[in-house]
Amino acid sequence: MFSLTSYERKALLFIGTILLLGAVIRISKINFSPVKGEEVGYETKININKATLNELMKIPSIGEKIATEIINYRQKNGMFKCLDELKKIKGIGEKKVLLIKDYVSF
Repeated sequence: MFSLTSYERKALLFIGTILLLGAVIRISKINFSPVKGEEVGYETKININKATLNELMKIPSIGEKIATEIINYRQKNGMFKCLDELKKIKGIGEKKVLLIKDYVSF
């Protein structure tokens, strides 16, 4: 039916392999990528009144400096009672409170 040279058969085999590989990669990306809107990672909240420096630094947008300020405030004034009390700490304002509210507990 078809009469292909050795070179043409190799070229068709190469093109077929590339197409098959592309299809496999596309399917694997679809099957193994996280669902849009699905959070990956954070499962437990960090207790702001008991957390260590390293634990506080795991909270998004909290670095070493603010974590230290939280601990210092806690030592001077006692336990935090509500989220708004965090605004008394230098470096934490309304925006940061909104960012961290889902990651902390009291």
